[in-house]
Amino acid sequence: MFGIETTTLTDYNENGSFIPAKVNLTVKGSKVSETSDITGRKYKKNQGASYTIPLGQTATVKYFQEAVQGLLDSALASTHFISASPEEWRRD
Repeated sequence: MFGIETTTLTDYNENGSFIPAKVNLTVKGSKVSETSDITGRKYKKNQGASYTIPLGQTATVKYFQEAVQGLLDSALASTHFISASPEEWRRD
């Protein structure tokens, strides 16, 4: 589902300017009322655990948008909040 390859990996980590695409999943849990320290306004905070997972292409899904849409259409979306970030090349 996430397109993660575990064989024949290359050493792309030698170039620190590459940031891989990733998905952030947060388990939908109970909401707790919190008060912002900055604005003093109340808001609802989710109590679920969060996970960050790398996202890549598969044999059938080649594009980032297709992978994200597949996650949003899956049963995972009913139990998790899903956000995604595309890969980036930084120019530091």
